[in-house]
Amino acid sequence: MRNVAIIKPKNRIEWLEHRKSGIGSSEVASILGLNPYQTPYQLWRTKRELDAPKTETMPMKLGHLLEEAVSNLWAGETGREVIKSSAGDWLYMNKEKNFMRVSPDRTFWLSDQPKNNQNKGILECKTTQKPIDPDNLPKHWFCQRLLTASSNRCPNFMGMVSVLGASSSLFVRHS
Repeated sequence: MRNVAIIKPKNRIEWLEHRKSGIGSSEVASILGLNPYQTPYQLWRTKRELDAPKTETMPMKLGHLLEEAVSNLWAGETGREVIKSSAGDWLYMNKEKNFMRVSPDRTFWLSDQPKNNQNKGILECKTTQKPIDPDNLPKHWFCQRLLTASSNRCPNFMGMVSVLGASSSLFVRHS
């Protein structure tokens, strides 16, 4: 994490302001035209502040609130240790490519590895009532994972691990 700045905003409003200044993992699908909820043009208008901020829907609120429960369930099922301090609204920013800003739901320690920044994994918590095939993730989730899971060793992918230096990325879904 040598080229990473950690941004810890005072509140959610400040966190949202920081997100405007770059591209986050949840926005990649919009850029690629694969997000069923936002077009590339709508994202551009949002970044330029031409439209009013998107109102947080009940599913969005619940998804954010349930991250803690989903990460705890995942930790119990897998035996992995979720890093408690990784909860909340904060961002990693790549110092060399400061448009790359990512805000993982949680981080966790990789099994049987020393606890250091190179041995952290990224956990993205998803809640949905829709049936999801784990071998065929929705395209917008997959795009988020690319940004979440790519590494400096895979320069063809722009990603959270290249921002973070993490070794692994996982999605966990609970319905």
